[in-house]
Amino acid sequence: MKKLLNLSVALILISIVIFQSGCLEKFSNDKYPDVVADTYTINGTLKYKQTDFDGTSLVDWSFGEATVSAVVNGNNVIASTLIEADGTFALVLPGTLPGAYFSSLSAIAAQQGGTIKATPDSVRLFGSTQFKVDYTSLDKPRSLYISLASHNADLTVNRTYFFNFYDRDGTFIGKGTAGNVFNWTFTKGWGLVESYITNATTKTFNSKSITTIPSGAEWSN
Repeated sequence: MKKLLNLSVALILISIVIFQSGCLEKFSNDKYPDVVADTYTINGTLKYKQTDFDGTSLVDWSFGEATVSAVVNGNNVIASTLIEADGTFALVLPGTLPGAYFSSLSAIAAQQGGTIKATPDSVRLFGSTQFKVDYTSLDKPRSLYISLASHNADLTVNRTYFFNFYDRDGTFIGKGTAGNVFNWTFTKGWGLVESYITNATTKTFNSKSITTIPSGAEWSN
């Protein structure tokens, strides 16, 4: 149970980092124009995290061909592609997103408090992408959500990686009143962020922009 709890805490923190809660709706603007940048291709290999009497293990994908989708707001699919039988996939994230999906980073900085500052003040973020897999098991359709993470030896989450889309070049840097640290430097379009827990008791985290997916990161449920 401890392993599962640690994983759940990590996923909850990622949801906080990418603002998938009510604050995304609070700071969104339905009249903001579409944002156009470059597409972004995710090349990955899906693993399956299973728990049985022997504990938790990360095994090769064994459910045959499937579909992975990038999903917004729970059910709006912005991209999808085939997962091969061996778990490999290439998902192309779109280069154009509706303005209604974006939130003011300055407003989010004010909500986080502390020294966090968005530069320029007008920069906006789309950061609510989830990844859903639809597959078949025992002749029944099934679904699961996956994330990109590196793991410790006991398969608890070490670092988690997620994808933001920005409407212009900028930064989002500082420390919030809760102790969360942000160090994002980005260009217009899709950008990759690494996040990790710094205090399991207070559930604080650090996150920073990175340019490439680390070799130890894996896609799994």
